Amino acid sequence: MGEARRGRRRHAFGRREGRRQGRGRGQARQGRERRKDPRRREGSRRRQGAGIRQDPGRRQISADARTSKVAPNATVSRTEGKNEFTWTTDSEGRFASGEARLKEDFGGGKRPKSETDAQKDAAAKGKDGDQGGHMFAYRFTKGQGEINLVPQDANLNVGAWKKMENEFADWVNNGKEVNVEVVAKRSSGDRPDTFRASYEVTDPSSGKVIYENSKRFENAPGETFDRVSSKDIKNWATRDDDGRARDQGRPHRRDRQGPRRHAAA
Repeated sequence: MGEARRGRRRHAFGRREGRRQGRGRGQARQGRERRKDPRRREGSRRRQGAGIRQDPGRRQISADARTSKVAPNATVSRTEGKNEFTWTTDSEGRFASGEARLKEDFGGGKRPKSETDAQKDAAAKGKDGDQGGHMFAYRFTKGQGEINLVPQDANLNVGAWKKMENEFADWVNNGKEVNVEVVAKRSSGDRPDTFRASYEVTDPSSGKVIYENSKRFENAPGETFDRVSSKDIKNWATRDDDGRARDQGRPHRRDRQGPRRHAAA
């Protein structure tokens, strides 16, 4: 009798254990299927998110969301390589102003579709003949999407504005840092009427400003920019063997906005 009872107990225990193992195998299988579900992976990535940069009193913006819609009244800060950027938007989420510290020039290269699409969208907000103009050149930003683009006259974009950007690149490629501020002004609509670009060139070895300039541009064809030549930049402040500074490039005063040339240290 005792043996029969023990046998029944062992049999019942075996059934319960089998059910537990079966449930464990089923749960593991379901877990593997859930992990394979692309919707769950996408949700996980969204929850992890990109880094959020906080600015007291303003909206918080994802630091890496280059293709996302830009929020109004926001300050967005990002880096690209050694370069640092900050953009400020207005109440409509449009570029209002920006600051950049340029230390590195990435040159040209093929632009991603997300960037060319953003340029087309920016141009469409302007008038016929406009392009999506970068407030800070693609060669420094590698593309940052809508936050860095406005409707800009095509002649200005590929003419005077590009000439200014090329000067920035020459400074950077000759070991200097360029601190730039750009302000866009609008009377109505998405298209800026004017731009103000102000910049200082710093010698990293001394921390001193060696050149500064400020220029107002109409968002229209026919604008000009009298840049410092590549030769003058290259020879701006060379040093004699005894360590004394010897200025070779002596560009003329630019315009009424007050560019000033500083003596080399």
